[in-house]
Amino acid sequence: MKIEQSRRQYFIERFCTEGAILICTLIGVGLYLTLSESEKNYHFIYYAIGVPTIIALWLTVFNSGSSKIIENGVEINSKGFSYIRFGSKKTISWEQYDGFQVSNGLFKSIYIKNKSGADIVFSYYTFSSVQRKIILDKLG
Repeated sequence: MKIEQSRRQYFIERFCTEGAILICTLIGVGLYLTLSESEKNYHFIYYAIGVPTIIALWLTVFNSGSSKIIENGVEINSKGFSYIRFGSKKTISWEQYDGFQVSNGLFKSIYIKNKSGADIVFSYYTFSSVQRKIILDKLG
C-alpha cells in the first residue's frame, strides 16, 4: 500500500510547521526593529517570504507528470514501513519495527520507532486525517 501526500495537504503542512515559525520570527524581528533606535532595514522580509513562496510555486507548477518527485509518502508492505521525502526513502523492516508514538504539543510529530534507534520522524500534519488514520491503523 502506498500513500502520497496531496498538494492541498502539502500546503497545510507547510503552513502549520514552517509558516508558524516564519510568522513568529517575523513578529520578533519586526518588534526588535520597531523598538530599536537604529536605521530600519526591512529587506529580510523579501527573502523570508519570497524563498518559501518560490519553492512552493516550483513544486506546484513543475512537479507533475512522469518525472514527479514524491514530496511526502508512505509505503507499507510485507517487508516493512517506508517513508518517502522528496524521492529519498527510509525503511524500517518489520523485524526492526518497535511501535510508533505521536508527540504532544504545538508541533506534533509521528515517531516510527526502530529497535536500532534510527527512528523515522515526520510532522503530524504531513498527511490528511483520513490518510493518518489508515497509516496508524496499519502500524497499530
